[in-house]
Amino acid sequence: MEKEIQALDHHTDEATKFVLQSVVKRKRKFDTLTKKEKKLQGLLLLLAVGIMGYTWFSLQTLEQLTFQSVLTHMLERSIYFMFILMMGSLFFYLKYVHEKCEKAEKEFHELRCEIIQKAGEYWPQPTRWEARQAVFAMMMKKFDVNLYHEHK
Repeated sequence: MEKEIQALDHHTDEATKFVLQSVVKRKRKFDTLTKKEKKLQGLLLLLAVGIMGYTWFSLQTLEQLTFQSVLTHMLERSIYFMFILMMGSLFFYLKYVHEKCEKAEKEFHELRCEIIQKAGEYWPQPTRWEARQAVFAMMMKKFDVNLYHEHK
């Protein structure tokens, strides 16, 4: 458990700490997948630019640029097949990571909204309602988890 969450002894009970730790864990998972998705998008773009550059320079050697000569040129070289295979597999892996990222975002958002909606149960009104503000501020400052509003 995070030391900041564990240090909330007088502000929360153990069940609330567990829920706060869960939302931090889901936030980190979502952030990790988002970074991975961005890196894969950049790699796919770089690969596409590389393929276009290679194609451009390899077509400069042709005497005549007709559709048939370009197609024959591409079919004779196995590197184009490798490029297509790499781009296809990278694209489908990116799609897989994107779906995982959306699922992680949904789980994080649902748990965050649940904490906001059940704040009255976690911090009862007369006794601990002031402590809620300290917990929400710490979660926003340390973990970038907004527990003030349900909307992103």
